[in-house]
Amino acid sequence: MGRLVWNTSKFVKVPGTNKRVRRARPETEWRIVHREDLRIIDQELWQQVRNRLTRLKDLYVGQRKQGLLQPLCDQQLTSLAVS
Repeated sequence: MGRLVWNTSKFVKVPGTNKRVRRARPETEWRIVHREDLRIIDQELWQQVRNRLTRLKDLYVGQRKQGLLQPLCDQQLTSLAVS
């Protein structure tokens, strides 16, 4: 996307344990620098990919993945419920 982002988190010491824990900073504290020289693909191609992913997501939303053992699991669950 051609940008550098830093200062997105900070480390806070936990009292008593002397351990450091990462905490997210609000977006208002982020430092963002746009660097077009870091872009790998152009914006037009990026937008085409994003549009395709959105179309595919909308096409397959709500469809359940069927694994290799799914029919056996469904059959066992129905037989357990009937018994």
